[in-house]
Amino acid sequence: SYGHNGNIEASLASDWTSETKVDGGEKVWFTIREGVKFHDGTDFNCSVVKLNFDHVYAGPLTGSDWHGWYGLPGALSNWYCEDETFILETAEPYYPLLQELTYIRPLRMVSAAAFAHGISTSPYTHNSCPSGWGTIENPDGPNVTCVGISAPIGTGPFSFLSRTLNDDEDDDEVIFKRFADYWGAQPDIEFVKVVRYDTAADVLAALEDGSLDAVLGAGVLEPSDLQDLLYSSDFDVEHSEATQNTVLIMNIDDINIRKTVVHAVNKVPIIESELGDIETPVSQLFPEAAPYCDVDLTPKSSS
Repeated sequence: SYGHNGNIEASLASDWTSETKVDGGEKVWFTIREGVKFHDGTDFNCSVVKLNFDHVYAGPLTGSDWHGWYGLPGALSNWYCEDETFILETAEPYYPLLQELTYIRPLRMVSAAAFAHGISTSPYTHNSCPSGWGTIENPDGPNVTCVGISAPIGTGPFSFLSRTLNDDEDDDEVIFKRFADYWGAQPDIEFVKVVRYDTAADVLAALEDGSLDAVLGAGVLEPSDLQDLLYSSDFDVEHSEATQNTVLIMNIDDINIRKTVVHAVNKVPIIESELGDIETPVSQLFPEAAPYCDVDLTPKSSS
């Protein structure tokens, strides 16, 4: 998992080691954590890890139209099990391999029971990708037919309990229950209910009438409402360390023009008028808390 300051922390893999191969690529050994259960009571083991990799990175799914939006699918050259050790190989050095394995999508660990034919499910004829994707053509090999999974059966501290759909077949409410056999520390909360609201005003109203306990993430509430809550004795408003910056991307080839725009735009009044005066001006794409981003760049301005 992705920890504080970009540190990679042990989770479903309890340990890992790596070495550089003769061809210049990398080989990584992951020790599968013992005693982990899926929410259906089945064991988490190396064969299920390989099954999930086989499906997520099957043939055309690694292309740019699907999972190729990040570099890991193109970097991997092989994966397999040796007893309860999962081994990944790359064709060449790929620095963010461990970081990208922490992403919550597209790779996830789902119980074999959720696949169409269990542990033997073909990643090509019955792939676990959403059934709405249909059949994905592969000019260089077999096509991939997406059939989905039967249920979201993972290994986390909360297991899926129920969902309520609206007229558009979107989730209006999803309920999760504390998983008694979770391998890590047990959460204090027994049930988590995730609710969809049409507008930020609806979210605010639910907070104020007590039907909603918490709001997580940026952009859920209007900045002005968030500022009001910040100074209300009835609510606690907490800001985490920045995980991403809001940026304006300029398609301008001339670097001097880009520098001129950067220096000419005063960010402070924009933050005051549009963001509730609760954000901080930044001068770079990635937050300084990200690995290797705590650097002094120019041009840099406090405005």
